[in-house]
Amino acid sequence: MGCNLTKDVTPHVEEDHKANEEKHSSAKKENHTSAKEEKKQEVQIQYQPEEGEDQAEVEEAVTKIQAVFRGHRVRKQMASGEPTKEQLEAEFSADDKEMVHAATKIQATFRGHMSRKKDDEVPKPEDGEEELDIDLSDPDLNKAATKIQASFRGHRVRKDEPKPQ
Repeated sequence: MGCNLTKDVTPHVEEDHKANEEKHSSAKKENHTSAKEEKKQEVQIQYQPEEGEDQAEVEEAVTKIQAVFRGHRVRKQMASGEPTKEQLEAEFSADDKEMVHAATKIQATFRGHMSRKKDDEVPKPEDGEEELDIDLSDPDLNKAATKIQASFRGHRVRKDEPKPQ
């Protein structure tokens, strides 16, 4: 029972290096193509585990190698193909209501996140500042608050009254 491995490679394989070179040189003469223009092809590699090797371990290793290579390939493509600001602006149309709505939703979500994050940051009292411990159920405190409110309301009424001439 063997393990099938699939990978993208150019037709150039080390074992058949000389044979492929002759083949490529004759193909180049006929088709006038360069090696860079040749398409990649899929190659099947059969692997038979040796004695003492577990098939599951081999398949796991193969999967890991493929995943790492594919990740490398995608990161390489992303690094070289990142759009510029001008390309993004050219792609965006202010007339596209769906895209404008999506952008607005993203902005609102981010602003809400930043607001909540700011609210979570509670400033700690600095040295020298005293933290007040007030008992809100104290009846004297309620009387003082009522007096302050009444005084302010009287001030506001007197201020808003038209002055007699």
